[in-house]
Amino acid sequence: MIEAELHHKIEKCEDVLTSSVFGLLKHKFATGLLKDFLGRARLYFNEKYDEKKLFENEILKNKLFDKEYKFIFWKRYEKYGEPDIIISGSDFVVLIEVKDDAKESSQNQLADYYTLLEENYATKKNMYLIYLTKDLYQPEISDDITKLKGKNFYWLSWYDICHALKNTDEKKNEALYEIAEYLKEYLRECRDIFLFDGFGEYKEVKKEKPLFWRGETIIFSEYNKIGLSKPIFWGGENA
Repeated sequence: MIEAELHHKIEKCEDVLTSSVFGLLKHKFATGLLKDFLGRARLYFNEKYDEKKLFENEILKNKLFDKEYKFIFWKRYEKYGEPDIIISGSDFVVLIEVKDDAKESSQNQLADYYTLLEENYATKKNMYLIYLTKDLYQPEISDDITKLKGKNFYWLSWYDICHALKNTDEKKNEALYEIAEYLKEYLRECRDIFLFDGFGEYKEVKKEKPLFWRGETIIFSEYNKIGLSKPIFWGGENA
């Protein structure tokens, strides 16, 4: 699917992104990369940022993904619909709801998915719900998610995978490094998901609506995903 999308042979959609990325991360050779990516998820109801509330701590404390586990994609549940991903281990379960655009989940979907876990995976010692979106910052959710307070409900950004891919060490695992580079190319070229590495590689362009108050030339190119609604400079000076 990655090659098909890179060559514009298939339509971009949420399910293709899910399949392209997690279709690789589901394999045992990519467990370290999977743990690095998911470990960056933050507990949603965490008013003050606390590293102790990262999913990484749950992975370490409960030794998640250390034993056998399996991925379940788009399984249909009569009462709750079709979760994107369920990762089921011997004593844990992780449900991942994936979003690639600005659309929110349907009404109460997230709360319903946690109920799904409680009803269908009651024997699991640890259960988690991760909301994966393309936001740069934790999004506000209009669903009624009050029942998720005190639960293992996490938010994760697609941009977090860029950090995980960057951490892949070629010397330790050359094959995994090649896969990481392949994923980086796919995410950058097809999904505009990448880390900003400086201005050097960008050509000078003119923007109709500049990010500068006086309309100076800028070099953001296609870096419009930042989503700035106001000028970052005022009268030519730092705001």
